[in-house]
Amino acid sequence: MLLHGKAIDSLTEDDLLALIGTEEDKTIDFKGHGYRYTDPKDDRWKGELLTDVTSFANADGGWIVCGMAENEGTATELIGLSEINPDEERRRLEQCINTGIEPLIHGLRVRIIDLPSAEGRTIVFYIPRSLTAPHRVKATRKFHVRRSNWNDEMNMDEVRAAFNLSSSYVEQIRSFRSQRLQALANNNLEELPVLLTDGYRMVLHVVPLLFSEPSSQVDLSVFGSRTPPRWVHQTYFHYGRHNLEGFVRPNGNAPASTPLGGYIQVFRNGAIEAVETGSTHQQGDRPLIGLTSIENFALENLGTCLPIQQNLGITPPLVIMLSLVGVEEHVFINYIGARFNIDHPPVTIWRNIIVTPDVVVENYPDKNMTSALKPAFDMLWNAAGWPRSMSYDSDGNWTGPKPTR
Repeated sequence: MLLHGKAIDSLTEDDLLALIGTEEDKTIDFKGHGYRYTDPKDDRWKGELLTDVTSFANADGGWIVCGMAENEGTATELIGLSEINPDEERRRLEQCINTGIEPLIHGLRVRIIDLPSAEGRTIVFYIPRSLTAPHRVKATRKFHVRRSNWNDEMNMDEVRAAFNLSSSYVEQIRSFRSQRLQALANNNLEELPVLLTDGYRMVLHVVPLLFSEPSSQVDLSVFGSRTPPRWVHQTYFHYGRHNLEGFVRPNGNAPASTPLGGYIQVFRNGAIEAVETGSTHQQGDRPLIGLTSIENFALENLGTCLPIQQNLGITPPLVIMLSLVGVEEHVFINYIGARFNIDHPPVTIWRNIIVTPDVVVENYPDKNMTSALKPAFDMLWNAAGWPRSMSYDSDGNWTGPKPTR
């Protein structure tokens, strides 16, 4: 959700003024007017809005800036829109989009920005390149696509190709995860940034949906800067090193051949992999794994990964994937305080690798992710014989420890 390197929620009038002189292209469109006509009964604006939005979603995504005058496709003046009630206008536009397009476009944002100099407001739309394309306008049943600086109707070959591409993105993400989990199972320096200590692995992947696109390559030089920004220190990424895959922050300071307890690897394609070797307790000859320790690992590392990706300008949606490696013949158990509480008969796990349900994040959250990760946590507790994660109450509210990041 970036416009000249800024997220839509942080855009200001100055950012929009900087667009003057910019030409419309495949990723940006300027409109002197908003999606409304003088006659309130004239609803042709709906078709215009839905065509514009689906055209961007079915192409490379992009921006629509209303209240920007243009001449032959070049922005000339930020004139603003008058007499707009921000809340009502946003609801009106979002309702039109949500009811007039199929399937829904995840990650689409509408923001109304005050313009003190123009004594009005502007409406900015961010339309992501969609994983679930192609999208069509329900009323006309037509598929549209953005070509250069204009909209066009998709032909059947393009529609068919768009359906195939959407499936391809999902398969690429799952293939990436599968390859990384196998590398962790092998535990050698030819495939991993550090050698890991013995034990089972807790693994968190946070992957942009379009991570395989050439345009998704991220500049990671900020991590090697002598004066890195504050967020780099806050995520402890002033410590670490560049490597072939991108940048890694090991859990400890030791030679590469010395086993460590984990790491966080930022890949150049925007994906992040957080790994930690878990500790087990023994009950006889059975190694026990505390389920709450897995939940804490996921939440704490997610609190590190998401700010890194946001500050690097990586555009959502993001796929969050929690996995376990090396858990065969282990027993999951509810861990409370300083003791293990076996309220259910212990269940031995006979799989070496466990993959929990994917979680898709459409926007960067302004709070912790306890609610979003509940399906993944529930699955792990189900494997131990519990009906759901006991870190939530019966209404689904988080009752576990507050995430530390």
